[in-house]
Amino acid sequence: MAIGIIVVEDDDDLRDSLCRFLGRVGMSARGAACGCDLDALLAEGDAQVVVLDVNLPDETGFAITSRLRSTHPHIGIIMLTAFGSVGDRVLGLTVGADAYLSKPVQLAELQATILSLTRRMAGTAAESGTMHDPAPAIPVSSWSLDRASWTLAADGVSAIPLTGAEFTVLDLVFRTPGTPVSREAIAHALGKGGRDTDDRSIDAVLTRLRRKVEAACGTTLPVKAVRGIGYVCCHRMDGGEN
Repeated sequence: MAIGIIVVEDDDDLRDSLCRFLGRVGMSARGAACGCDLDALLAEGDAQVVVLDVNLPDETGFAITSRLRSTHPHIGIIMLTAFGSVGDRVLGLTVGADAYLSKPVQLAELQATILSLTRRMAGTAAESGTMHDPAPAIPVSSWSLDRASWTLAADGVSAIPLTGAEFTVLDLVFRTPGTPVSREAIAHALGKGGRDTDDRSIDAVLTRLRRKVEAACGTTLPVKAVRGIGYVCCHRMDGGEN
């Protein structure tokens, strides 16, 4: 089945051009000019990924991303904007975006980002696109990361829904408790190809995760930074900062 995409862009020509391109490469793309139009299309269903401009007439892409994470926690969000600074990328990822592309976007890069994101969202794996049954939940101490439902649970607390970027990072570090995972490996898993490992986008994902976990269950995420290397999964430590 074709990947369902909604392109939210107030420039009519650009929006139509992106939808035509995505249609030519086998995706099902619909266009929205603003947040209200997006909400109407989401109500119709069949959307897996939103390609979202930041500078929209009714509300910013950052605001839309933040509320989508509450109303549609499993949808993929790719921010597409002329604002290309590190600060803007960090803000986009902090509020819940899965990827951030700068205008003028390369169409091949947009296609590759969508495909990479939907592979992660499906919990699948192979570059060939072969589908596999989801692996069982991965227990880490009293924590459990469920690859089938994209959720995190701890000590009987209701499962916490994760974004694509959040799930990807936790899936990576939870596989090797006690062994640090490099920033390069995390960047590659997030579709960065090992680039931009010195920017704050990876840190932004972890910051958002910590806040989400603390708000949901009042405890600390068992992932800590390792200076000069990356991040490591560890057992929870009373009174410590992870």
